[in-house]
Amino acid sequence: MPKDLRLVTVTGLESLSPHMRRVTLSGDSLADFPPNYEGGYIKLRLQDAERDVARSFTVRRFDPARRELAIDMVVHGDTGPAARWANQARVGEQVSISGPGACQRLNPSADWFLAAGDMSALPAIAVNLSMLPAGAIGHAVVEVVDEADRVELDAPD
Repeated sequence: MPKDLRLVTVTGLESLSPHMRRVTLSGDSLADFPPNYEGGYIKLRLQDAERDVARSFTVRRFDPARRELAIDMVVHGDTGPAARWANQARVGEQVSISGPGACQRLNPSADWFLAAGDMSALPAIAVNLSMLPAGAIGHAVVEVVDEADRVELDAPD
């Protein structure tokens, strides 16, 4: 059992698109969670067939004053423990997380940017794009399951 295990409560569920769900987690165990850690990751600790499993998710938003952490999860069937949990999570339920792990941010002083990935990479891409300077030049390419899964990103023009 990781020493940085934190018990949190699901306090919000929001459908961002047909295949993306934002889960907000809150709790006093987030009192020492580092600020400005969007783009880093946490490990969601789940039970699956009598065993503990951990799945990584990008920190999409963290509010230290409210002790509130948001992760965006791709919802695609019930084929794995995280997908099942994302589909069945309910406000008020408790879950354990560990972390955070390292932030992997784009270098804001680069001359040109390319961010690419599928929907599971969208939270990290979104965080990175939102942190780029207004004059940044480049492209972001995200493969979505369906046209309805396209979301607006806070990115330079």
